[in-house]
Amino acid sequence: FSFLDLVLIIGISQGFFLALAVQLLPNKNKIANKTLSLILIVAALALLGRVIGYRIRINGLLKIGILADATIYVFGPLLYCYIRRLTFNEASKYKLSWFHYSPIILNIVYFIWALSYSNLELKQMANSGQLNIPFFIVELGGLISIAIYWYKSIRLFVRFIHIEKQELSYNQSIVRYLLVLLITLGL
Repeated sequence: FSFLDLVLIIGISQGFFLALAVQLLPNKNKIANKTLSLILIVAALALLGRVIGYRIRINGLLKIGILADATIYVFGPLLYCYIRRLTFNEASKYKLSWFHYSPIILNIVYFIWALSYSNLELKQMANSGQLNIPFFIVELGGLISIAIYWYKSIRLFVRFIHIEKQELSYNQSIVRYLLVLLITLGL
């Protein structure tokens, strides 16, 4: 294991720990905390998959990795839901429709296509560069999805600040937290 593996393993364990700890907070915006816990678990699982994928050779891992890459399409909608649930006190818990998660279908189609090949054929295709374009399309689609939801989250944040200024005479501490979160995710 390298130093980077050690850092990733610490990050993975911290992600799982924080996901659990957030759920144990008493009377603190439970709906938003569930979403945050889900984001942390998905991120920790994605990192765990990367560490395992590079360190442990498992037959068929490339196919599993293709399916696991679908997590990249989940981050954007979950981020938007988290910020929405954190900033606006809506009577029913806010949910995005299935349409927002539909880009995962692109990855599932890619996974089904990959199932038509043997593990050896897929490995040879990956080594020869034949899978570079499909990998690029899936990853670019994920980055575009995250960028769209990041932009939507910024617009939601600006709307929240505007509403907050009209209704409250003081600045809530959540504004600074969300500003740091959005800038960090943008970077």
